[in-house]
Amino acid sequence: MSKHFIPELHDIGKLVDSRSFSDELQISGHTYDNFDFSKLHISPPTSPSWWGQWHHSVKDLSSQKLSGTPNDIKACVLLTVISDILAASVSRPWGKKGNVEQGIYLLWNPHYYQQRKQNGQRWAAFATVEELKEMFVFIDSCTNKEEFFGKYAGPLSLTPEDKSAPLNFISLKTHVELTGKVFRVLRYHCQLIDNGKLYLEYDSQRISQLTEATGGRWDKNQRGKWIFRLIKCRVKFPQAIVRLHDLNVIKLRQQLIQKIIDKQCISNDDERQLYAVLFNSDDFFCIFVPKENIVPLEKILQPLTDKGFWIECEELETELNLITSTGARTRKKLRDKNNGTYGNRKFHLQNKAIWPSLPESIDIPLCDICQQRHGKEYIKEDISESLCNVCKEIRDMGQPLQEYAEWAETGKQSAWLKVSLDEELLLISLERLFGEYVDSISNIVAEDKQALKESFRPLAAQMEFVKQYKQFLEDFQSKIKNIKISDGISLIEGTNLLFPIDGYYEMAVVRIDDERILGLILDEFAKLLRTYFPGCIKDSPISISVSFSNPKYPYHEHWRYLSIPKSSGTVFNIQQVGIRSVGVTFKQYSVLRNGLKGTALSHSLHKLASIESEAGRMAALIQFLEDRKKNPELNELLEQYGLTLRQILDFYRIIGTDNNDKEYART
Repeated sequence: MSKHFIPELHDIGKLVDSRSFSDELQISGHTYDNFDFSKLHISPPTSPSWWGQWHHSVKDLSSQKLSGTPNDIKACVLLTVISDILAASVSRPWGKKGNVEQGIYLLWNPHYYQQRKQNGQRWAAFATVEELKEMFVFIDSCTNKEEFFGKYAGPLSLTPEDKSAPLNFISLKTHVELTGKVFRVLRYHCQLIDNGKLYLEYDSQRISQLTEATGGRWDKNQRGKWIFRLIKCRVKFPQAIVRLHDLNVIKLRQQLIQKIIDKQCISNDDERQLYAVLFNSDDFFCIFVPKENIVPLEKILQPLTDKGFWIECEELETELNLITSTGARTRKKLRDKNNGTYGNRKFHLQNKAIWPSLPESIDIPLCDICQQRHGKEYIKEDISESLCNVCKEIRDMGQPLQEYAEWAETGKQSAWLKVSLDEELLLISLERLFGEYVDSISNIVAEDKQALKESFRPLAAQMEFVKQYKQFLEDFQSKIKNIKISDGISLIEGTNLLFPIDGYYEMAVVRIDDERILGLILDEFAKLLRTYFPGCIKDSPISISVSFSNPKYPYHEHWRYLSIPKSSGTVFNIQQVGIRSVGVTFKQYSVLRNGLKGTALSHSLHKLASIESEAGRMAALIQFLEDRKKNPELNELLEQYGLTLRQILDFYRIIGTDNNDKEYART
């Protein structure tokens, strides 16, 4: 083929608003394999990608619909069909549908589409005759997927893959990205065979029909021949953050995950890739890959393990029609359907860890930083350390936060901030949000609603969420850079704000020159969280941790606090090292910032804090009970929002009161 086949274009017709055209054009559905081009006075496209429009009706390499087309195109169309089905399998539930909705419904931000619509954006890229002509020209002229996403990113992100509620929560962009990634892996690992009949062969298994490759959905005997894996990988490192140089381990993790992403692609071949990284964050990625004997997992992860990282994996190996993002649930349903067995089906789900290669014995001394390898003595500033070659390489990557050392001379406190996304909490939140969405649809009966909830598959929604999380982090960094301090200078202008790793948006360090700084930073975080993810407020998988002290305090103590897992719903976690700490939900933070206002209340809190310091918590509580009529705001915080007096006092000591005329919505 002179041009590449671009599988992402198979669903481009979903960007057409058929309601905008007269009945004369006879536009129905989202494929144009039967379209009468004479009505537009143009010729049909001739590029290989045009044949992707047949994906909805081709299930066999010998299909008459593909008669006369080159064998390579026939193979690409069938592989697109397989990839399209698999992309849907890992992405969305199956069952009864409700009303047809034009725009995307984001589970965590239901008003997202309406907000974009009010800003002049629209889901339909093609709503006029001229735009429809443009679509056919584009199919013929498009050279790669990047061109498609670059030109139509807006409409693709606003258009649901399935416009029927409640299946309209996956964007078309995410769906076609998934389809394309799966396609290129299948294309790489299968061969086209023509011995009188056309076959595709993978792992010595030949198929000519869709179901031969994928198998059935639940039938115990309808086994698929092609076995692949879906693997979720969480990256861990053993290094302790002892010196500022050790923060480079985060930079190294970034670089190595990117190396794994880069190695999936074959140079100068837009149709094939060895494996597919479906999505990734800074410490997590999900890959689609053939069987172990074809592409060993340890080989893929070697860039990480060679540098001492280990990877915790959930691996699902099964037939294509059984690959879903909810492996444990799929296993249970498969067994339920087949009386406790898999029947003739191939299904294997396991959790495992991929460890770095270590020698059977390690000569002492051990590396002080990672405890994994033999260490060699290094002396710096009269301090002796034993470092292995990997940790020494990390140290030699440069010193982040060079200005931080100078802060010690100012006598000011410094705060380390870390934003985190918990993937496990995210899955719980997405399932809750989908259940609530299903319940809100009136024209689906209870039994069908339950079936939809049970078949929920979150991978594509997880992909979508992670994309928005990355944008959220960039916006947060931008917002806090521009916070004004007492002299009117922004934090970044006053060198009060540092970012340890370039391009790593989850961490920042700030010098507390102004007692309001910490509260202002957390306020920006709260506003953006409410803007991006309003549906996740009560069980947010996103949290922020703050650890502050004088700049000479050991970095590993900050890192320990910043990196420990946070409980569900506790969004703000703050410690003044060795003195006090407090964790509050989003709602509690909002009411505390809204409630702790005014000079009189500040005096009361100061009095209670002094009593607690001098006489203990019980004495402070007794004093509060005596003064509760004078402080109805405090009484409300205790009785209505589940706060303790200790939480209120610690929050007051750390954040202070907000005496500005600023309101915080009680979400």
